[in-house]
Amino acid sequence: MQRELATVGVISLLLVSAFALPVAASSPNSSESVEESAVHVDLEADGDATVSLVSSYDLTDPDERDAFETLREDESAQEKLLDRAADRFDSVATNAEANVEREMTVSAESADVSVSDDRGIVTLSVTWEGLAAVEDDTLVVTEPFASGFDADRSLVVTAPTEATIESSTPEPTTQDETRAAWDAETDLDGFELTVSEATTASDDASDGTPGFTGSVALVAVGLTVALLAANRR
Repeated sequence: MQRELATVGVISLLLVSAFALPVAASSPNSSESVEESAVHVDLEADGDATVSLVSSYDLTDPDERDAFETLREDESAQEKLLDRAADRFDSVATNAEANVEREMTVSAESADVSVSDDRGIVTLSVTWEGLAAVEDDTLVVTEPFASGFDADRSLVVTAPTEATIESSTPEPTTQDETRAAWDAETDLDGFELTVSEATTASDDASDGTPGFTGSVALVAVGLTVALLAANRR
């Protein structure tokens, strides 16, 4: 039981580190594969976005595999994790409204836990309204990435349908017309991404200033995977 609780605690700690500022680097004993973990931002034409935290884990350890299998089969536990993540994101958005001239809200969208061979993938997605500023047919994304965002995973931003990425700072690791990606540990200070020719943009979103301002950043997503331990006693 002590080994089981310790394993669940390690998994919880790794998940909690996802959106801190600065983010603590994974420990040498971490089972998380940084290369396969990412923050995905899928922009919509009205400035909203689906923000997904993807975490990948090596499940060769039997205890960690058991913990993930339990979570994968427990829809109630997944819902609790997603709700907690959405609450944390929404709190950040509410605080950020003091520094921007547009309303921002966050709502839970989906949680997915999958196991394939010796790999476990946890994906938590929220809908973030007002993430990007809208100026006519142009979207501008700056914060929370521009002010000291330091992630141990890659950042991937995807433009809306029929829109094109016009500029991005700093230079992405990879980029095409609709998608830009930065490797983990990239210095994102001064981050700005501009997307043009969005097909539709709401009047409410167009009233905002470009991006967030100030030093508000996404806080750690408090994912209490430890509740699984109680279910396994």
